[in-house]
Parts: sequence; C-alpha cells; structure tokens
Amino acid sequence: LLNDIVGVSYGEAVVLQRYVEKPLLLDGLKFDLRLYVLVTSFNPLEAFLYTEGFGRFASEPYTLDPGKLGDLYVHLTNSSIQKERPAGEGARSGLVESDEGGSKCSLKGLAARLGGGGGGW
Repeated sequence: LLNDIVGVSYGEAVVLQRYVEKPLLLDGLKFDLRLYVLVTSFNPLEAFLYTEGFGRFASEPYTLDPGKLGDLYVHLTNSSIQKERPAGEGARSGLVESDEGGSKCSLKGLAARLGGGGGGW
C-alpha cells in the first residue's frame, strides 16, 4: 500500500485508486454499483449497458473514526469481505443478504431508495 505515486514500480501490474473520504451514503452505509456493459466495438465505440445491476453495501455504518479505519466491514463493499462478518452483527437496513454473502440491492431498488423512483436509470 502506497500513499505516493513515486513508490510505484513501473513494469509490473498495479491498481491505482484514491479513497473517497466523503462518499454518498445510504442509511449511513457505504455502497458501490455493479453494472454490466457489453462493448462490441472500440473504433467507433459501441457499448450496451445491461438494464439491471446491483448495489453492494458495507455492513457497518461509515465513519472516519481513527479506531475504525482498519475495519473492513465499514470501508469495503466486496461481497467476499462482507460475507465473513459474523451472523447477527452489523447494520443491514433491509438489504438483501445474498447466498454468496454480503448485502446487495437491485439497481432499481437502489434508485428508488435514493429518491429516483427507479425509472429512467
């Protein structure tokens, strides 16, 4: 884990990202979107967005409290991480718990909960 791009070794595969300190929250929980896109051509660009996707949620309320910065259940939305959370612990806010683990919500349901009504997404 690096805090400065100077430490990147060129010639090897790396992932660069910036942590969003003030993310959009739903019921106090951090979430991300899983969208599916089919790209049929790059020149000219032609892509199709599948009409359904889903939101993935952290299972603990978001905070920047220094004591919680290492808490994966607060800061990460990956289902593979969230499914390891002990049963009965953490906030769920009426989200669907998938068989694979973690908390998910359909894209239409997410739009409705965010006030968009689910239409036009």
